[in-house]
Amino acid sequence: VDEENIAEFTFDAFMPQIKKMLVKRNVKIDVEVSKDYEKTLNVLINGEKVKLYSQEDLKNKNFWDIATRNFFKKLNEILKQNACKEKFYLLYGGNDLGTFLLDEKQFEIIKERYKGNSGDIPYLP
Repeated sequence: VDEENIAEFTFDAFMPQIKKMLVKRNVKIDVEVSKDYEKTLNVLINGEKVKLYSQEDLKNKNFWDIATRNFFKKLNEILKQNACKEKFYLLYGGNDLGTFLLDEKQFEIIKERYKGNSGDIPYLP
């Protein structure tokens, strides 16, 4: 996943992989770019409008991070609504963003393994 893709409303590069992972968990995710996205900065996730970032975030130049967090927060809400015990965790950022679908036990194993090196521990959006 690339934060730039999310912030620029181009989801085709990574959504097929995410959908493939979620189908195995009986969770359906549809992502569409809102027709007025340039003005509203909204994306439609399962038909619900989600603001990826604000004009203030754009001005402050932190919109890549904010867009990514808002996008994956919404996906995690959908996972929870579908009784999925896993969540999307993020690692690094920018063009090096990684995402993992982990349950709490898996996250704790990784957290313990990389104890003392917090930059290598996935985080919730």
